[in-house]
Amino acid sequence: MIILGIDPGSNITGYGIILIENSVHHYVGSGCIRINAKETSERLQQVYHGIRDVMGQFCPNEIAIEQI
Repeated sequence: MIILGIDPGSNITGYGIILIENSVHHYVGSGCIRINAKETSERLQQVYHGIRDVMGQFCPNEIAIEQI
């Protein structure tokens, strides 16, 4: 199982990926999506596209999002 964890932010949205195999947790990767737009709608669009790209790369089975 692959899990994507998301730490949302207004300037930087962080993410981490772990793989669980036979109850063993493996670090897969992490990174951030830097937001440089000024308008809220453009910021949300940048976050959306960034998360979509991460999901396309890692194909997570589950996602967890930290509260803002």
